[in-house]
Amino acid sequence: MEHVALDLPIQRVIQTLGGTDIFSWSAVDGQKRFCYLLSYLDGAPMAGNVTSAEQQTGLGLIAAKVDRALSGFKHPAASHELLWDLKHAAKLRAYLHRTEVPLHRNLASEALDRFDALALAPLRHQVIHNDLNPHNVLVWPETGAIAGVIDFGDMVQSPLACDVAVACSYLFANGSEPIAPLCRFLAAYGSVLPMRQDEIAALPVLIATRLAMTVIITNWRASQYPENRDYILRNQKSAVAGLLALAALPADQVNEKFQSAAQGELV
Repeated sequence: MEHVALDLPIQRVIQTLGGTDIFSWSAVDGQKRFCYLLSYLDGAPMAGNVTSAEQQTGLGLIAAKVDRALSGFKHPAASHELLWDLKHAAKLRAYLHRTEVPLHRNLASEALDRFDALALAPLRHQVIHNDLNPHNVLVWPETGAIAGVIDFGDMVQSPLACDVAVACSYLFANGSEPIAPLCRFLAAYGSVLPMRQDEIAALPVLIATRLAMTVIITNWRASQYPENRDYILRNQKSAVAGLLALAALPADQVNEKFQSAAQGELV
């Protein structure tokens, strides 16, 4: 957060009186705890609000600005292994059996099959936010405009296209044009941070994989913590809907629309 440009709407780290960002103490259970203080960022979560075309465009702009600001960021822990890191999605097959609905399990399995055939090494890699879901994006209640981005807790070194895929996976619309919001996001993103051809071509697979991850991980965790099942599965319905939407669309049509949108040509 300290690395990202000050003109971006994100929280700031407030230093201690001793000039440090983080301090530690021993809790009552004897464990060592770490604490840091962040500034307050005004706005309401985009989740639950009607996502408008303006919000989709605004999200694309802020996502690209954050990624551009993070492009030069380096940290020794950036390559740590994270369950929600798309590049490790193949490991989730071990949890696939926890998805009990056959249709959902098959959709997730097929997405992982396509992911297995995708070459990630040639794609651009950098530290990414990795969790641009509607609960981590704030909007101004009065206008619906994007107010800021929060929660940098899932940051990881991964393909840049994965950050785009994560955001897009939450933007599917109901009706005859389910990927239209994704295209608006891509057009705005590309106007700030142009995507390479190989990154755009990888997006349909990466988006489907992120949706599959949501299905697999949340079903697995719900089986572990049944008392918190409703909260854990809050994104399950939309993830399945996204997988169904992608499966129903011809692959060449999706690729064409994504390519056009990322180049600023909405069709």
